[in-house]
Amino acid sequence: MITDFPKFLFDKPEVYPCPERDTNDLHALFLKSIPYRKKETRVFGYFGLPKGDGMFPSVLLLHGGGGTAFPQWVKLWNAHGYAALALDLEGHIPIKETAPALAELSSHDYSGPDRQGEFADVDKPVSEQWMYHAMAAGIVGISFLRNQPLVDATRIGMHGISWGGIVTTNLLCIEERIAFALPTYGCGFLNWGNTYFSAVYSNEKVDRFWNYSDGLKNCNTPTFWLNGGRDFHFPPNATSASCAAVNGSSMLIIPDLSHGYDGAAWEVNELFAFADSICGYAPPFPSFSFPFDSTVLLPDGIGIANAEQWITENGIRYPEPQRTCETVWKNIPIEIDNNRLKTVSIPAGALSFVNITDTKGRRVSSPLFQK
Repeated sequence: MITDFPKFLFDKPEVYPCPERDTNDLHALFLKSIPYRKKETRVFGYFGLPKGDGMFPSVLLLHGGGGTAFPQWVKLWNAHGYAALALDLEGHIPIKETAPALAELSSHDYSGPDRQGEFADVDKPVSEQWMYHAMAAGIVGISFLRNQPLVDATRIGMHGISWGGIVTTNLLCIEERIAFALPTYGCGFLNWGNTYFSAVYSNEKVDRFWNYSDGLKNCNTPTFWLNGGRDFHFPPNATSASCAAVNGSSMLIIPDLSHGYDGAAWEVNELFAFADSICGYAPPFPSFSFPFDSTVLLPDGIGIANAEQWITENGIRYPEPQRTCETVWKNIPIEIDNNRLKTVSIPAGALSFVNITDTKGRRVSSPLFQK
């Protein structure tokens, strides 16, 4: 895995305000990043503060494929009391504020490389590859937040969605300045299973440069992993393995969670609740032991309000060549006995996990387990 990034990325960055693109009380800006083919690059972003007096916790927002620095994502975190910086990772600027699915983008004079499919640029020099530039953008984004006068430098997190989740996962292995991480959909261990990503990571260079799975075991950043049970890009067993690898992790698998922003990941309140639990606004999250043994690890004063077990007998199935998932999950309510779970027996070969809701209304998933 690539761990060598220029030292200047970790220092106070050069900032170029872009006031003509300010919107909805947010500041538009460019941050100087690493050069691309000997040309200076700058990363576009929107930065906003919540109402009230600092010092504020903050979060760096890293979008998925085809996305951008969504201003409404910044405002969403601002509404929860967090300063937020959304960056465009693909060398674009948003032309106007729209729903994410309708984003209109343009390049600019300081654009770096576009994302080219799934690591289609892996034969180029590392310094010309998109993932290298995306990770560099993440590093300089954290440096920017650390140098804001109303931001608490000890309470900075990352929230990455889809490809942004992969970037967040990779940065967990090299970035020691963050207090929490929220990888959504994208995760580690994508070389597992039979998704199209497993074929991508079978490329020796992709695996050597950009597979950070082995590095996760050395991470101690509190991390909340979120995925759907039938996501057509990222398998939940890879999410479970990522959660097991990182000390202080929790995860949530929502069987019917669709892949996207509004109406999907942006609606999952546990992302904000987990950040609150790390930043001192809420009690710690419940967690499960790895491997699963039916015990829920509960903070003082927190109990289990509800529990259900999800089972699939047809496995995590991704037919080729379509990017679809054929996994069928069924759920069974389970009994709670003195905060222990009475799980049901599952057929040989079946795969299962348990979701609990605690007495604060927060959902958490157990590791996936198999008989």
